[in-house]
Amino acid sequence: MRQARHVLDGQGGNRMSKPALIGVDWGTSSLRLWRFRADGSVSDTKRSDQGIMNVGEGRFRPVFEAAAGAWLEPGVPILMCGMVGSRQGWAEASYAFCPAEVATLADHLKPVPGYPNAFIVPGVAVRAADGRRDVMRGEETQILGAASGPGRHLIVLPGTHSKWVIVENGCIRTFHTFMTGELYSLLRHHSILARLMPQSDAEVDEAAFETAVRGALDGAAAVMQSLFAIRARGLFAELAPEQAASSLSGLLIGAELREGLALARPLGVDHVAPWVIGSSALAQRYAQAFAVAGFRVRTEDEGASMRGLWAIARQRGLV
Repeated sequence: MRQARHVLDGQGGNRMSKPALIGVDWGTSSLRLWRFRADGSVSDTKRSDQGIMNVGEGRFRPVFEAAAGAWLEPGVPILMCGMVGSRQGWAEASYAFCPAEVATLADHLKPVPGYPNAFIVPGVAVRAADGRRDVMRGEETQILGAASGPGRHLIVLPGTHSKWVIVENGCIRTFHTFMTGELYSLLRHHSILARLMPQSDAEVDEAAFETAVRGALDGAAAVMQSLFAIRARGLFAELAPEQAASSLSGLLIGAELREGLALARPLGVDHVAPWVIGSSALAQRYAQAFAVAGFRVRTEDEGASMRGLWAIARQRGLV
């Protein structure tokens, strides 16, 4: 197994006072840790490339302890979220069903077997009367860390599996998942379209991206046909390689927005500014697509997870 890469931000180390909480967001490809003070502020952060897919069977505890290092002290509570609670993770944390708020998650924490003071936040699931099912794991902590106040919000979390979430008065009411990021990766790297595109993603061609978004939004672009049209236009030199990649991204994101807005409007969010949570580059791409659709958005970085972890820990009485 390759050695984990750890980056420490801040000036704390062993000289700092005992932490009130160690917060952990352990996803498929990465591991993030926060060292909380008693007032809820963060004194240090750590990041590692040891996501759960890079951890061998039975190795979760030593990988975590190597990442946390000197932060680990007797009696300090540890709260984790993300894919660490999946069937492939350290310990499976059963889903809590919508509607779900901070108190719901706090009531369903999964103790880590054999590890005192360590708990895992459950994922959240939809079990609708019409038979629709949906799940999230990790995003629920980000969502409740960002939108804990009053009012109704549309939260969009771009990524491999994008989430569109309705939050009302700090409660996750319902959500839908779109496989936009995974489809983009598959088509971008493993389909016939890949042969027309550069090896790595260059900067977005904004004109090509927005044209594709607009076509998907207004229905002029039938997605399944338009995918192959990208190849045909490339063969006739009507799309440069970087334009082809931007067109593919715009087509898929535009299709996601068209479906997502159609689902959200009956729930009363037609006049609510969408709240986009994610890495800055992808969040800005979605903000650009929403602008084409006539929406102004608010953006939030992935630091919402740490606020969600603190809120859950306080609700449970861990801090």
